[in-house]
Amino acid sequence: MIGFFGILAGFAISLGVAFMAIPWVMEWLRRDVGVEATLPGEDLSGWKVGTFERAFFTVGVAAGMPGVLTAMMLWIAAKMAAHWGSQPQEIHDIEALRLTALLGSLVSMMFALIGGGVARMGWLMM
Repeated sequence: MIGFFGILAGFAISLGVAFMAIPWVMEWLRRDVGVEATLPGEDLSGWKVGTFERAFFTVGVAAGMPGVLTAMMLWIAAKMAAHWGSQPQEIHDIEALRLTALLGSLVSMMFALIGGGVARMGWLMM
């Protein structure tokens, strides 16, 4: 029974705590580097992608899959490359926007890593 609660706690960290913390971190980062807290045309797709990626990588870490950390970094690189030229022209400091996107992705993966580690401990206790 302890193992089940460990897995549940891991996903609660990865999905629940991150869902609340990441928007605050992104707002703080954007404000710190001088980019608007909400970008023109920004929709809810960011949190949808973030939730999916954290769930996916939490399972990978919890299952002890080899190479999951490398896959996390490759995923961040692929996301950055896919969005490289798609920012609105009104944004003057595009480098600052890209930096905050990169740091936000790293924070997201950190939650997946921590949540996956907690879930793995629960998994091993079953």
